[in-house]
Amino acid sequence: MKQLLSFLFLAVMFSLSAIEGQVVPTLSKNMEDQWIELLPERPPIINAISTVVRGQPFQLRFFFRNPALAGQKADVAASVRITDPNGRILHETKEDVTLCRALRTDKRNFSLSPFHLAMNFDDQNPSGPYRIDVLLKDRNSGATVPLQTTIQLADALPRSKPIPWQKMLNEYYADQHPEQILSAFREMLKFLEKGKQDHKFNPIPRTAPFYFLLQDNPQTWHDFFRLTDTLPHKQKLYAAGIINSLGPDAVKQASAVVGQETRSLLNRRAVNLFLVKKVSLPLHLDILWSEFFIRGTADPLKKIIGSLDLLRSNMTPAQFKTLKAPTKQDRENLMKTMIGRAALWSLSANAKQHKLVLFYLEGFFLHKKTGSDFSRAVVGLILKKIIDEQNTKKNTNAPSEPSLPDRNAH
Repeated sequence: MKQLLSFLFLAVMFSLSAIEGQVVPTLSKNMEDQWIELLPERPPIINAISTVVRGQPFQLRFFFRNPALAGQKADVAASVRITDPNGRILHETKEDVTLCRALRTDKRNFSLSPFHLAMNFDDQNPSGPYRIDVLLKDRNSGATVPLQTTIQLADALPRSKPIPWQKMLNEYYADQHPEQILSAFREMLKFLEKGKQDHKFNPIPRTAPFYFLLQDNPQTWHDFFRLTDTLPHKQKLYAAGIINSLGPDAVKQASAVVGQETRSLLNRRAVNLFLVKKVSLPLHLDILWSEFFIRGTADPLKKIIGSLDLLRSNMTPAQFKTLKAPTKQDRENLMKTMIGRAALWSLSANAKQHKLVLFYLEGFFLHKKTGSDFSRAVVGLILKKIIDEQNTKKNTNAPSEPSLPDRNAH
């Protein structure tokens, strides 16, 4: 279904003097964010897919390199034709679309066009391979390059090797498996039942990833609604919270296929449990991390970095205990400080485990466009600590034999 393309995937092309390109079908939500926020030397994650099912949203993304410059500006366009398995034209641009008309400032080996096609197939589309033909045009040089790829419309996605559900949720942005969403949800419910027995129970951090997965994969809704209808009452509540949060359209569709007990839990006007505009509760951090691990986008990380400013409240638990008559403001300052500490810890821990988190933090720090001066300084300390730990590890693993002094050293 999918392959992970290297950031040097265009290097297979031979000519370095004329424009080159590639069209890639993908499920990734974070393409622009990676090009905008990551440093040019950091490799983006590009997930190319080859198969989709009806109702599954995907995008066609366009890459190019070596455009001719006129006045230091590139001017790249393309025409697109999509042909179905029967040879009928499903989509064709009536005129050239502009892929790029800007100063050539991208230092990467290739550029991502902000123009893309968002697509999905419906019941009227026949199964089989859909051919995508693109004619890439360099308006400055007059050069044209034909590009071609295919996307297979299947009645069901091929079965992939099962992935442990927690691992799947923590790496979904880099390795999408929509065919495993429902099985992962079942495993999560088992985990929640065990958590209740252990008195460690809050369903929202565990159900949040599935809200974002279902939001991005409406082709799974019908099966999710059917699954919800088979669950015990308490588990129905968790699933209904997700459906209600998806909004009125999801509630309407679910109500048409579930029984009376499940319908009684659905509400078109329900509050979205997973919408976080600004961090004000510890739970908000869990929701934002869920969004990041599903989509790999920059926005949830920016909100988490924004919560680092809460550290300025500077009311530690030790200080709070010394207060003889703590005020409401003291309690609020304590809560803010604890949330800020949790944000700091989670950013530090995840930056060590996930390269994309680290790469985003580098970009946020050096581009100086995200967060306040205070939160950027904290991010700088996180990055410095990681670098120091990496250097210590290198030195620890280095050979113990003494080396000769460098004669060229000053």
